[in-house]
Amino acid sequence: MDYTPSVLRSTQRSHSTLTESALATHPPAPRQSRRRRRRPAIRRKLITALIGLVLPLPFATTAQAAPEEIHGEIGCINNASPVGVWVQAARSKSGWADWKVPVHLGGTSKVDYTYTLNNGGPYQVHVGCGGRPQHWDNDIHSDNVEGPHDFLCNDINPIANEVWNHMVAEELFGVFGKLLDLSRGVPDNHCNTVG
Repeated sequence: MDYTPSVLRSTQRSHSTLTESALATHPPAPRQSRRRRRRPAIRRKLITALIGLVLPLPFATTAQAAPEEIHGEIGCINNASPVGVWVQAARSKSGWADWKVPVHLGGTSKVDYTYTLNNGGPYQVHVGCGGRPQHWDNDIHSDNVEGPHDFLCNDINPIANEVWNHMVAEELFGVFGKLLDLSRGVPDNHCNTVG
């Protein structure tokens, strides 16, 4: 004889009926093999590893180079004194170079400059030949260079240079007139490295 209270028996009956009807409409999922069960775990680990490799890339910091002091002498061909030197850096902070007129003969059209590139790397110099520090007569620049350099800047008026080269020097000195090229091989409005 069953000593289970009638309420509990009816609940058990309805529960077993529900379980049987649920199984009839939704059979249990077939058992997966171990191989199949491992695949999602392997995929998860692989995806996690890839995310771990890729995610830090945008946040990675590049190693900064050591500061580098650049220095040298800058001269303007037309004997106009340099009145300012701007250093345009590619990887470092750009800024005004410290400069001074050296104490030696012929030093009025030359200056000594120094500047510290906080991350080193390539740079250009922009030189004011003539004028005042606040207003340059000519803004002449170099190509990108690295390390300390001396520069010679061609601030000669291009028309005056052509007149000299073709009308005066060649007429007076013939083939030797080319040796008297005032630009000294430096292109118009450009600074070349020297030495």
